[in-house]
Amino acid sequence: MGRGSYNGMHIRVHVTGDLLLFWLPPRTPNRVHTRFRQWLYGREVETADGKYRYRRWGALERERHVLLYTGAVILPKGAGKRIAAMLRQKGAVVLEREVVLTKDDRRRLRLHPRSPS
Repeated sequence: MGRGSYNGMHIRVHVTGDLLLFWLPPRTPNRVHTRFRQWLYGREVETADGKYRYRRWGALERERHVLLYTGAVILPKGAGKRIAAMLRQKGAVVLEREVVLTKDDRRRLRLHPRSPS
């Protein structure tokens, strides 16, 4: 967490982000899980004869994010609502929380603590 000094007082700056926990409901078929993961995280694709290879981008790859584990993602504040809506539209169960970001999270999200005004 960033620290600053203002008139001799120490001020701790907290930068927050959105934590999303998501999963597909129980008894969802494996093929639906596979398609969901490919849509979310992207995948490597090649033609039937193996001549051409390319990358299909996933929905999360276009956002700055910290992937903690499959189904657990930290996003910059405000981006969580948009991604949560997309996940729910695909049938996922989503929990949203606001979290205080660590220095490493801020670095990975390319966020910097705001200086006191």
